[in-house]
Amino acid sequence: MISPSLFRQRAFLLFFLGLLVLGAATYLLTTVLTDYVTDTFTRDDFVSAESASPRTVLLLAVLLLPAVLTLPVGVVVDRVRRGPLLVAVGLLSAVLLASILGAAWLEMKTLVHFAAVSAVLMLLGVAGQLGGEAHLPAVAGRDRLVPANAVLFAVSAGLPLALDYLPVARAGAAGRADGWIRQVGEDGAEGVPALVVLAVVAVLFMVAALLFRGVGVAEEPPVLKASPSSGTDVPGESAGLWTSLWRELAEGVRFTLTHPVVKAIVLYLVLSALAEAVAEEVGEELSVPDGLGWEWMLFQGSPFVGALLAVLLHRRFGALRLAWLAVLVTQPFTLLVALGGTAWGAFWNLVGTSVPYVGSTITLVALLSHRQAITPDRLLGRTGATLLLITGLVMVPAAFLASLVAPEGPLRFGGSIVAGEEVGMAEALPGLALATVLALAAAVPLMRLRAGDGEERRAVMAGGGAGHDGAGGAVREQGGPEDAGRGDREEGDRDE
Repeated sequence: MISPSLFRQRAFLLFFLGLLVLGAATYLLTTVLTDYVTDTFTRDDFVSAESASPRTVLLLAVLLLPAVLTLPVGVVVDRVRRGPLLVAVGLLSAVLLASILGAAWLEMKTLVHFAAVSAVLMLLGVAGQLGGEAHLPAVAGRDRLVPANAVLFAVSAGLPLALDYLPVARAGAAGRADGWIRQVGEDGAEGVPALVVLAVVAVLFMVAALLFRGVGVAEEPPVLKASPSSGTDVPGESAGLWTSLWRELAEGVRFTLTHPVVKAIVLYLVLSALAEAVAEEVGEELSVPDGLGWEWMLFQGSPFVGALLAVLLHRRFGALRLAWLAVLVTQPFTLLVALGGTAWGAFWNLVGTSVPYVGSTITLVALLSHRQAITPDRLLGRTGATLLLITGLVMVPAAFLASLVAPEGPLRFGGSIVAGEEVGMAEALPGLALATVLALAAAVPLMRLRAGDGEERRAVMAGGGAGHDGAGGAVREQGGPEDAGRGDREEGDRDE
């Protein structure tokens, strides 16, 4: 189970509460901004029809801006101390929301102001996510990354459920956050005004900033060292605040795509995203009989089970081995979704979706912890930004592949299905089999690290230096029985 001493640390407790409040504020903000812009700029005809095209371009720019600037945000995370960065994220978010409230109160609402504020809020959300991941090793210690990430992952999975359904009894709205936030719910019941929720979210951002301010973990000065010619480390040469940005971006991308372990994680994320998209598309088309209502509750408990198993098993197997073992053991259960059209369809659908969800949670917690343990401090932000960008971009080919192999898609592996026709086992099984193959293939890059893991770690240790200047140095300094990376080092030594 999770070590109680983790929560006895004042720094981690405040950090945990800060991320919890920040996550709640971000989730509510995403929902309320959608309702606010719909009510203000569409229903009230605040924007004239002549400006519809510029409005569309502006909103598309707001949506694309975080993706375009993800890598530069990662550079900023590596250039500053992460603790003050998280404080600044909370304070700036609160100030920006206050500007929206002020504009509404003064009746000076404009689309340009709203779009600019929304774009900056999205960038601050990316900075908060990357900053939290990069700051966790300093707060919890690299020997407790798996328990810390398991707690944070479980809370992040349960937070939307609490925010969606707990306020229903108080607000009396339509049943979800997007119902009780609106001034009038979908069923006509009175809900909470959007501006009131925006004010609450602004307060939550302020509370998160205060919690992060109290963490007070000592951090090393963020010194980025770059060679003017090659971008390699040169002792004593500190990059300025906005100079050599391209070299720093290239250094982060190069580390992500060339480091053996991180590159294997990239391949896993890409293949697993393809598998998940295919499985979800086929599962949605499958005709599943109505259950008793408890299947949904059990499915939502999957990430909590996965996080707990990650904590219990990572010392026994090591984080890296646990990651691919979870894939091999759990992902074949996806095939059981094909039995969803039978008499016990609700049960088989529950097993076929929940067990892989548990395995994916174990793998993600283990890989995130392992990546944080082997990545130098000065590269944590850029590595996380590169992975975030890759996982976002792979959603496009994943959706395209899912549309091709769906029972109603052009490939139709299971036979010809017309729109509206029920999908049975014969039509669903080929697509689910493809999803299972892709999921198992995602484990192959992680398994290939077994034989060379010990040799690769010793090579990194020899060239990485001490402290946090290299991946090996960061791992080598960890001692004690809870060292999550030690199990992987011993694993590589045994395999050799």
